[in-house]
This record gives sequence, structure tokens and C-alpha cells, in this order.
Amino acid sequence: MPIIWQMPDGSLQVTRLAQTPVPGPGETVSDAVMRLARVVQAKTPSLAGGIPTLVTTAGIPTSRLHRNKWRLQGTVVVPDLTLPDPPHPKQARMDEINSATTVADLKRILVDAVRNGF
Repeated sequence: MPIIWQMPDGSLQVTRLAQTPVPGPGETVSDAVMRLARVVQAKTPSLAGGIPTLVTTAGIPTSRLHRNKWRLQGTVVVPDLTLPDPPHPKQARMDEINSATTVADLKRILVDAVRNGF
């Protein structure tokens, strides 16, 4: 049973349990999963501040193409295609190359790239 974590910035993270936890006395399976989710959250810094929601596997898109745009609507995950795409991880370096006007500028960029990785 997947757990969707709605993060403070609106993004989602997905946790899938390897096995369905065994419910304790007076607990449903959903209660047991949420109990385990709290344990996982306490041990995982990236989940701090996230709000867990149980969803079915069918409630998660099969395509991960727009995963950065996934949003939670009730207990279903849908892509919000109105959100902008995130910037390319190397966008700052590409902008620096495009704005270079002299060979000296390009040489400085190239030396920096060799030293520190592109």
C-alpha cells in the first residue's frame, strides 16, 4: 500500500512498503500502515514536515514523465500540467556559456569545468 507524502512545498514523495504490516490489537491494516509511516518519517529527514496519505496503487500514475508535477487530489495522484518545468540542473553553466563574448570568457569557463566538473 503506497504512502504519499505531501511536502510543505506541494511536491509529493512516495513510500512503498515491502510488506503489509500486521495490525495490532484493535488496529486496521490502514492504521498499522500509518503507524509504520510515522516510524519511517522519524528516521527519514527528507520526509520531515510531510503529511502522509494512503493511496491505492491504481491511484498513482503509471507514467513518471511528469512526476515533478504530481499533486494529491483526495486519495488520487494527478499531474498538474500547469506547473512549470524545473530548470535544467546545469542551466547556470549553460547561461554562462551563452553569455560569453570573448575567447578569454570561454577559456575561464572551460578551465572551471575541467577543475570542478561541468
